[in-house]
Amino acid sequence: MFTVLDEQKEWPLASAGAVLDHIPIEQSACIHTIQTADGMVVPNAVEDVRFAASPLVTGPAGLRYYAGYPVEAPDGTRIGALCVFGRTPRERADGEADLDVLRELALLAQRELWRWVPQG
Repeated sequence: MFTVLDEQKEWPLASAGAVLDHIPIEQSACIHTIQTADGMVVPNAVEDVRFAASPLVTGPAGLRYYAGYPVEAPDGTRIGALCVFGRTPRERADGEADLDVLRELALLAQRELWRWVPQG
């Protein structure tokens, strides 16, 4: 999933398998990702204090695994994240491999964003 965040919501711009049109910022996993420079891996969200009480974990979505890497605007502001998630916990080593791929994809997406020039 590729998301952008504002002060109130996380907006999925591209996703596979997810059907939410937005996520309240207080439930966002990506809000934690954009606070890091190098991304993050959560092998089991039930065991992570940042996520254990989230409705995305306790509710029907059943989030267990999350890995994300931040995407920056040209001025360096982290505006969103590229992430993967699932309903099954994973080993940290698997998450680190996912993070390597997410880093490469996030940097490609970031490069494209930086090249975009609004029509005006």
